[in-house]
Amino acid sequence: MSSNGAQLKSTLWEAANALRGSAVDRTNWKSYILPLLFFKRISDCWDEETAEAAELYGDVDPGYFDEIVRLVHFDGWQNTHAGEREVKMALRKTLFKYKLHQDAELFERAYGYICEYY
Repeated sequence: MSSNGAQLKSTLWEAANALRGSAVDRTNWKSYILPLLFFKRISDCWDEETAEAAELYGDVDPGYFDEIVRLVHFDGWQNTHAGEREVKMALRKTLFKYKLHQDAELFERAYGYICEYY
């Protein structure tokens, strides 16, 4: 068993021990444990995604991309020179706001993200 598996088993065992002496009926333990496991998994996924985004985009919050595209978005923006120009200009303004406007690689990665997901 891996160290993470052993740690999970230990944590679950401690939780079960805490419930044994409580007023919770043992048939209802799963009503307490399963939501905790679910919450733990969601939290771990959030941490992994946040770390990945920080590594990829640095200090820039990808949430700003939604705002950029919403302000200048129109159907088929990627197929027109004006649409691409407007999105690039809004992205440059946002990067300038965070003093990241000189990072060409960051600009290209961010613009690529916008093109892929919007």
